[in-house]
Amino acid sequence: MITIYKYALDLTDRQEISIKNGANILDAQIQDKGLFIWAEINSEHLDVIKHIRIYGTGHPIENLESLNYIATFQIPREKLVFHVYLED
Repeated sequence: MITIYKYALDLTDRQEISIKNGANILDAQIQDKGLFIWAEINSEHLDVIKHIRIYGTGHPIENLESLNYIATFQIPREKLVFHVYLED
């Protein structure tokens, strides 16, 4: 069965998440002072480890060819903008 799940992220350069194999990541946003991604998942699939990369605007991006863009989010109080990628 396909369902949309929400996964919490840390505001760090690189991290691992456990997510269902074949998940379709839809978006990344700040909600209630936390950073989250939303993904369409098949609950019958096994969990796999995926790597998430977060880059601030103006920061160099390493190995762009191995990254898939997810979303851009802002932290207005600090006037910061970040960009979230899924690493192949």
